[in-house]
Amino acid sequence: MEIRGVDFVAYSVEDLERAIRFYRENLGLPEPFRVEGVYAEFDVGGTAFGLYRGEERQPSGTIAFNVPRIADAVAELQSRGLEPTWEEETPVCRMAGFVDSEGNPFMLHETPKV
Repeated sequence: MEIRGVDFVAYSVEDLERAIRFYRENLGLPEPFRVEGVYAEFDVGGTAFGLYRGEERQPSGTIAFNVPRIADAVAELQSRGLEPTWEEETPVCRMAGFVDSEGNPFMLHETPKV
């Protein structure tokens, strides 16, 4: 078997419209492709990020959004009332964790230019 890449990442959400608003208003994601009331899919730099309405859901996993300067991105989300749940700097990256409107974790991730 040959794995050629990752086509999409998707979260189960309770309120699809609220989740779409969250990602558009707070992270500036573009208008998603929609299957009305069931599924929405954002194009994030060539990778698909999907949201689907789930009857029974448990938040799990995470998605890391690459940003050019994590300090600026964290400050922007804080100005919108979102506080990081954790922040970490490693020898290879800087990260900050947040929680979306549906309880799903997501990260902002800065990697140095090489």
